[in-house]
Amino acid sequence: MSEDILLQVVSAVESSPVYSLQLDESTDVASCSQLIVYVRYLDKEENDDVVTKFFCSRIWGQAVRGVDCGEEAAQWLSEVLYKGEMGVRLLYTAKVMKSRPPRRLDYYDFPQIQNNDTMYYADTSAYNVASQSSLEDLNSRLAQPIEMKNFRPNIVICRAPPFAEDDWLYLKIGDAVFRKIKPCERCLLTTVDPKSYERDPNQEPLSTLRTYRLIKDPPKLAKVWATKPVFGANMAIDIGGSISVGDKVFAATVSKNPSFSIFHDMD
Repeated sequence: MSEDILLQVVSAVESSPVYSLQLDESTDVASCSQLIVYVRYLDKEENDDVVTKFFCSRIWGQAVRGVDCGEEAAQWLSEVLYKGEMGVRLLYTAKVMKSRPPRRLDYYDFPQIQNNDTMYYADTSAYNVASQSSLEDLNSRLAQPIEMKNFRPNIVICRAPPFAEDDWLYLKIGDAVFRKIKPCERCLLTTVDPKSYERDPNQEPLSTLRTYRLIKDPPKLAKVWATKPVFGANMAIDIGGSISVGDKVFAATVSKNPSFSIFHDMD
């Protein structure tokens, strides 16, 4: 497969600390919408037994579970998000969940999604990669420039032409290899200012993106994403490894490897 050196990592989100927790993997959560389970485990640092609780819940109909972060966090989030009218919980994965199966979309079967892809609480994939030059291109069209935080990528890459990510198939960054599973279609969350948390009255940058970043092919997908422009790429991991800011990035592209595609067909 042909590769090009054309990019560089400029930022990466570090993963949260993971805490040791032993849990009976036979717990059946397939039919529950929400289940609270209390678990006793040994805190090795404190050399003491600890009783905690984890929640079984669902994301897009898939069973997930996580350790509950307590009443104070839950009450604060419930008040800020829903003025106390709806209760929410804050969870972290710890080791109560090994992974969540890949989310297969009911409206289009992306062939690059594989059954062994893993993620936890993300929407469609564990990694979202965006290009700094694509943001600069977008900002040149906006009356008020925005930050990359509006798009919430895990990894930001520079030194590529604007929207070169449309052509990516695989990326090698440091020791890791990422596989593109689909373009990232964007929603109203991009219109929320990451500093003020206020929604843009003109629905920017979504409105501007719709003028030039709506896909045309394949037609079946274009119809479903008729109001959802794409920015960045959803990616899965093929080979795990360390990556760092400043790493060179090798990109295998559709244009140089036409036998590969992220779409089944263009009909």
